[in-house]
Order: sequence, then structure tokens, then C-alpha cells
Amino acid sequence: TDVLGNRVYANPVLFEVGSPWWTAWWFIILTLCLVGLISYGIVHFILRRQRRIINLEEEQAREMARLKLSGLRAQMNPHFIFNAFNSIQGLIAENRNRDARKYLNKFAKLMRSTLNHSNKDLILLDEEIDSLKAYLEIEQLCKPGQFHYELIIGEKLQSEEFQIPPMIIQPFLENAIKHGFKQY
Repeated sequence: TDVLGNRVYANPVLFEVGSPWWTAWWFIILTLCLVGLISYGIVHFILRRQRRIINLEEEQAREMARLKLSGLRAQMNPHFIFNAFNSIQGLIAENRNRDARKYLNKFAKLMRSTLNHSNKDLILLDEEIDSLKAYLEIEQLCKPGQFHYELIIGEKLQSEEFQIPPMIIQPFLENAIKHGFKQY
């Protein structure tokens, strides 16, 4: 003790201050593992998301193809095709080969134009009118003497410049012919 009565320590306590804990080897390894795990998680998330997007796009493409095929089938009614072939076969059976060839040629042109137009958004009105004429002539063959038609196009409508979606008028004609001649 000193003169005033305070206790005095003869040996001071010595201690050593080490480097900060964030510079320790175990902390650096733990941090690297954590950064690697987070990076893996982010990359995995992005890849899964891209796979889902690709799968969704493929599914949409398949659905579009199915809808286009469905639309093409709807454009050319299978019943109409069957009736057209039966009518042509009837002409052959009646030995009217010239008429059969004529209508078979019209039918082939109609099928070609339908297939050519099926992948277009718009076609010229002239092209649609040609398809409608072929369709109506074949319908007349299938229903001989039941109807006559006349296509009248307004003078102000320049059909060689005007564009419309393909096969937009044909379903109306088909319904008119199919339902317009029912006997009540």
C-alpha cells in the first residue's frame, strides 16, 4: 500500500490485442462458402426461371400451331370436301369426264389457295374473290340446280388494292348455302 493507503499492484496485467475477428482464417473461409452458396442459389434461380420461360414459349408455340391447324380445318369443312369428291365421282360415273376434270381442277385450285392463304394474315380481295368463285362453283356442283349466285363488287372498292384476312367471307357463304336451302 502506498502512503495514502491505496493498494498498489506490483505487477501490472499485460494482455495482447490480436487481429480483428473478420481477418481470421475461419471467417474468410466461412464468408467464401456463404458467397459461393448465395451465387449458386442466384444462378440456379435464374436458370430455372429461364427454363420455365422457354417451356412456356414452347407450349405457346405448340398451342399456336394447334390453333392454326384447327383454323385451317375450319376453313375447309371436311363435309364439303367429301361432298365435292362425291360430286366429281358422280360426274365420272355418268361418263362426264370433261366436267369431272373441270371441277377437279377447280377443287385443286381451291385447296391450293386455301393452303397458301392459311399462313398469311392478309390477302388481296382479288385473291379472296377467286377462292370464293371456286368454292361457289364446287358447291353448285354438289347441289345442282339449287342456287345461282352473282358476285357484285362496288365500283369504289378497288379489289386489287384492298386486303382482308383470308377465308373470312367463305364461312358466311357456306352457312348461307347450308342453312338457306333447308326445307321446312
